[in-house]
Amino acid sequence: MIEMYDEDVKVVKLTSREKRFIRFSSVEYNGQLYMTPQDFLESVVEAEPRRMYYKTSGMYML
Repeated sequence: MIEMYDEDVKVVKLTSREKRFIRFSSVEYNGQLYMTPQDFLESVVEAEPRRMYYKTSGMYML
């Protein structure tokens, strides 16, 4: 959801699902975040991500 308060300022309010997706996604490609199948399973089963990922363009590293 994006709300516009001023012409120069954009306020983005994220839902709890969007915040969780951002926390668990491990791949960033062309500025877009993606979840691997393992990320998805962990997001359903775990309260917090188990591994730290370095988000990189096109690949991810453990």
